Amino acid sequence: MKTKIGECLKYRLKYFYDWLALWRVLADLDLLMETQLTEFATQMQLWFPDASKKCNADGMGDYFSPYLGYTKLELWNQNDFMARHTSKQSLSGFLHIQGLATDLMKTLSPVPVIR
Repeated sequence: MKTKIGECLKYRLKYFYDWLALWRVLADLDLLMETQLTEFATQMQLWFPDASKKCNADGMGDYFSPYLGYTKLELWNQNDFMARHTSKQSLSGFLHIQGLATDLMKTLSPVPVIR
């Protein structure tokens, strides 16, 4: 899974908030034992120490509230985002995160089961 994530994100990380796409996908797939952004960021820094944009909770937090962090990816839509976005959030940022998350979901679904 780590390899698939790395391949999908390798050249696409432009902003610190991009990591929220991965958090959302893993949360939606029920693959996070700990959902706190700080814990997630620490794990991603260990997995991807050479990432062009280091994962950090503050960066993800810029887009977490009030919509993307509380709404499953399958329910995301531009109109709802625009109705709830904050001054730190832009439509282009939303579309970028949505594109990453959609690609990650395709890459990671279905979750492989080891028997």
